[in-house]
Amino acid sequence: MKKSIILLLIIFVIVRLHSTNYYVDASAIDDSGVGTFWNAAKKTITAAESLASNGDNIFIKSGTYDYSTTWDLKNLNYYGGFSGIESTIDERIINDLDGNGLIENWEFLHPTIINFNISTDVIGLRIQSNGTYRHFNGFKITGNYNTSTSNYQLINIGNYCLFSNNTISDITLTTTLTTHIYGQFLRMTGAPSTVSDCLIQNNSVTVTAGANSTDYNVSPFIRMEAASGANRRL
Repeated sequence: MKKSIILLLIIFVIVRLHSTNYYVDASAIDDSGVGTFWNAAKKTITAAESLASNGDNIFIKSGTYDYSTTWDLKNLNYYGGFSGIESTIDERIINDLDGNGLIENWEFLHPTIINFNISTDVIGLRIQSNGTYRHFNGFKITGNYNTSTSNYQLINIGNYCLFSNNTISDITLTTTLTTHIYGQFLRMTGAPSTVSDCLIQNNSVTVTAGANSTDYNVSPFIRMEAASGANRRL
């Protein structure tokens, strides 16, 4: 197992050395920019994704990006928290925004906000990789989510995902079901995957049972699947 993990990390480093960066700026006029530097960034994340190949990086400038249906991430690395002048992820600025005397890894001075407003039975943010570790790093996820079935979550983390330095806050999730009732905004279903250095706060989950409800099982906020759980980290 240790040899397999080391091999995966070596492959990840090699891929990073040969990856291309694509840039997104919500304040751009449209998607006509070539997308390979900030001054010609794409306006939408979808446009940048269409240019990228497996293992490439999507750099997303501060601003608000709205989704009313599933954002199904490609086999790419996604980074937020940019002001629009950085050339590497290490140049992003973090600061003591809450004034507690600590500078925490999710406190980006220039926040990239992913705002969901979903009222249909779909997964909101779905992260899945094909076997090489992928990053989702530097975002604030917020919004409203209303579902009527237990098979969907606002955030679903699949295989080989490194979900780090993110804020999950001010989410209102409402679920009304008749069977197998779950109320959760984050569900880990893949392995090995990691959630680390994230702030989760000010979220609410309301679960209502229908008249014929059975197997009433409330698991608010976070659910980690039992199978292969040893290969998941939270």
